[in-house]
Amino acid sequence: MWAEVSVILLAIIILLLAWIYFSGGGTPRTLKLKKEINSLQEKVEDLRETNKVLRSGMESSEEEYQHPVVRASALVENLERLKDALKGSKTAKDALREKFGEEPNPDLVDRILSSEPNISSPLKRRLAHEILVGDSGRDILRRLEEGATIENAVAEAGVPLNTGRQKVVALQRLGYLDNKLNLTEAGREALL
Repeated sequence: MWAEVSVILLAIIILLLAWIYFSGGGTPRTLKLKKEINSLQEKVEDLRETNKVLRSGMESSEEEYQHPVVRASALVENLERLKDALKGSKTAKDALREKFGEEPNPDLVDRILSSEPNISSPLKRRLAHEILVGDSGRDILRRLEEGATIENAVAEAGVPLNTGRQKVVALQRLGYLDNKLNLTEAGREALL
């Protein structure tokens, strides 16, 4: 009798172990690790790109070294023009239309960033977020992500209501928010 019970218990244990092993018992942990691996691979790629740019700057002469600064200032100038155009500046809109051939929109942001290929992508994205979104925009995005209304998000960010509404419209036009005021991928990236 004890032998039969032992065999039955052993069979049950083997079935349970097989069920746990083959049904993906570690699936949540595995998915979490895969996400972490993907995130780390993206960071490694960004660091490689930055490293490549930095190495090219180190190998150049002092005169050539000034060119990345000129390129970065041109990038900042174009992003500032875009910011001014969103605030209603006709001169900035005309300058952007002349240089890039389009009105302020998410594609224009990408075109401005791609206009300077020798600057690393992480740096360009960070500059764009700092100039176009800023601290007040990040505060508004954070509050909207938490589910606040525009009025509450703007008030909690400490921005006047009219200015805050203009900021929300600008964030929508640039692709940081969708039409339902949900954060897009660019909006989430700006919060980092």
